[in-house]
Amino acid sequence: MPSIYPSSGVEANSSTLLSIQQCGPDAVCIEALMEKDRDEALSFLALRPIHTVFMAGLILDNGLDNPLNRGAFYGHRNQDGELVGVALIGQKNVIEAQTEAAFQGLMKLALTHPRLQLIRGEESRMQLLLSYLNSEGRSPRLTCDEILLEQTSVLEGLEPVEALCSATESDLEQVMSINSAMAFEENGTNPLQRDLKGMTERTLQRIKRGRVWVLAEAGRVIFKADIISQTPQAAFLEGVYVHPQERGRGLGSRCLTQLGSILLKNAPSLTVVVNRENQRALALYQRLNYQFRSPYLTVYF
Repeated sequence: MPSIYPSSGVEANSSTLLSIQQCGPDAVCIEALMEKDRDEALSFLALRPIHTVFMAGLILDNGLDNPLNRGAFYGHRNQDGELVGVALIGQKNVIEAQTEAAFQGLMKLALTHPRLQLIRGEESRMQLLLSYLNSEGRSPRLTCDEILLEQTSVLEGLEPVEALCSATESDLEQVMSINSAMAFEENGTNPLQRDLKGMTERTLQRIKRGRVWVLAEAGRVIFKADIISQTPQAAFLEGVYVHPQERGRGLGSRCLTQLGSILLKNAPSLTVVVNRENQRALALYQRLNYQFRSPYLTVYF
């Protein structure tokens, strides 16, 4: 597939791309979605809200065409012009598709992106990606087995954490440092070195929206959690951190339970994706009423 991305090194968003990206002889099309497609895309994504909360939340926060999305939204339409696939394609790629053909079309487009970092999705779909890469003689840098968990009710009886609160701009440096260290531990890359400006903008926006929660003692953050994306149907939790010196004392359980109580007042589901090898984290979430929903894979390039 020929590249359709601008060569200037600036992150592509839909205003810089052709409206119709590719059409086959049967008139099935992949197109860059524009603001006029917003309601249609959100309706499509709402069909499976715990799987699509990341994309839907970005659209609700930023619209379909915004550099903060770190990519562009694309739709795959069938012969009747109906959306059967929606994807965020850029540095971090997520694909929601009703058909295998839609997934493969959007997947192949994602693989041409010049700044591709990762593709995440349900294991059954991602096996198609791995098979395709193998057929092309192309190997990912890293593949992480993960699990999507969902919480719909919180554990009762835990002592509240009165000092747990939304982060402020004064917490920005610590939050970024923690997130960078967690990313390096997970996939071997340091976002502070790769994209300091972009990470600062995204983290600051999240803080201003009240989506970073912290517990601090003597100016030191000892618990942190990011609400990466939020919709009326679900919230997506990421970057859960407990300071090493505070682990094993029940602090994470208490903070996560209190945060869950707050978030579940506004949406029926709270979701998190956990690395399958992180048995300690999986055991914690299981104790806190999180339920297994689907195996996931994240493929890094």
